[in-house]
Amino acid sequence: MKFKWSDKFSLWISKIDEQHQYLFSLGNEIEHISLAESKQSVMKLFNYINNHFKDEEEYQKEIGFPLFKSHRDAHNNLITKFNSIIEKKIETEEDLEEFKLFLYRWLVDHIVHEDMKIRNFIK
Repeated sequence: MKFKWSDKFSLWISKIDEQHQYLFSLGNEIEHISLAESKQSVMKLFNYINNHFKDEEEYQKEIGFPLFKSHRDAHNNLITKFNSIIEKKIETEEDLEEFKLFLYRWLVDHIVHEDMKIRNFIK
């Protein structure tokens, strides 16, 4: 699974788009990690996502985004999922592949279905 950025993912908000592009970059890095590298890579991604969510939520507040609470809930659900992955630990190649698939599906789905609501609101 390759993360490939295109304009279909763009919110036309430079700071958020840059962060999303970096998340795609991290996703591509994770695609090539070994089991031994998984903990460090998952933590790097987790920390970046936390910071990204804070920025995205702050922007939503600034523009009066009406779906802020449900969007924040989606973020919180992902953080909960990440916490369970971190607690469970990635111990096998199968665990690692499941995490990679989860990351790919979540990132693409969240941007296309949730973040696009922000773009549609500011149009």
